[in-house]
Amino acid sequence: MLQVDITHTLPDFSLQAAFTLPEEGIHGIIGHSGAGKSTLLRILAGLTPAQQGQIHCGEVCWQNGTQSLPPEQRSAGMVFQDSRLFHWLTVQENLQLAARFAKGNSPEPAQLAERLGFSALLDMPARALSGGQKQRVALARALMATPRWLLLDEPLSALDHHARRLLLDEIAALSRELALPMLYVSHAMEEVVTLCRQVVLLHQGRVEATGSPVSLFADPALSLAQHPDAAVLLETTVSGYDHDGRQILASCGGQTLRIPGDIRTDARLLLRVMAREVILSRAPLHGSSLQNALQCQVTCIGQPQQGMVMVQLSCAGQPLLARISYRALSQLDLHLHDTVLAYIKAAGLVDGGTV
Repeated sequence: MLQVDITHTLPDFSLQAAFTLPEEGIHGIIGHSGAGKSTLLRILAGLTPAQQGQIHCGEVCWQNGTQSLPPEQRSAGMVFQDSRLFHWLTVQENLQLAARFAKGNSPEPAQLAERLGFSALLDMPARALSGGQKQRVALARALMATPRWLLLDEPLSALDHHARRLLLDEIAALSRELALPMLYVSHAMEEVVTLCRQVVLLHQGRVEATGSPVSLFADPALSLAQHPDAAVLLETTVSGYDHDGRQILASCGGQTLRIPGDIRTDARLLLRVMAREVILSRAPLHGSSLQNALQCQVTCIGQPQQGMVMVQLSCAGQPLLARISYRALSQLDLHLHDTVLAYIKAAGLVDGGTV
């Protein structure tokens, strides 16, 4: 287990974080800008020892009070947002240097380069790489040192959507194959949903909540609900295919959603539905391009924020969020336990497709 209970105070910021995470799988640290995510990661890596507190990684004490193990004794790999490669060395030399600090058998550099998509770059100097290429190499370099934990601070920010999607899959696969726990910081909700089993939500330097992405994203009382990309995960199953409309028929609690696509076999589809893409109505909307409506029950109504309100809904036991104006809330006369129709304008498949 990774057990953290630390306090760190700066002139304009205070971080107090206490949480426990299992040493398996990928876990996330999320929160608005300035919440303390990167500071926490640097403390865990030993780069910025906390002023006070306890950090235990299994049987090893990384920090006890003001006594802190240096980074090289923690066996915690770190991937920064800006890669921090040795620019005067080649890609191959960067990897070989990291392997010298490995506690176990390092992966083969050529195989790792192949998996992460930079085989052709091994003999190039690091300074000649693009931002996205540097991030791939930085990830490989951290893996070459065979860390006990891998800490990743916005590692994919320099990649385009397609490259990010492919690398997310490889990160997940490497965590499984190497039995390597990871702690992943990102502003991108899609990355967190795709990768993370548990999430630590920071808000203004405090742990606001911990739990699964599904439970945290669906809670309108948390600061995440104010995020522009606030969303939930909706689990559906393929129930048929409309050949004329070229649409997948997906069942959600006995109700059918029509999704553009070409999946024709039984499958589980996990949809990411943003709160801003949900329209609420008391009655069916006719003469509209909206195709998907789910009958839901109102389970929570948040506090107004800048004229907007987050409404939590239940669709056959699954949570759904809708961000609507306070004026719309009044006009619809919505109250707890009311039944409404939730029209979904758009959603995203968690595997990267769109609907």
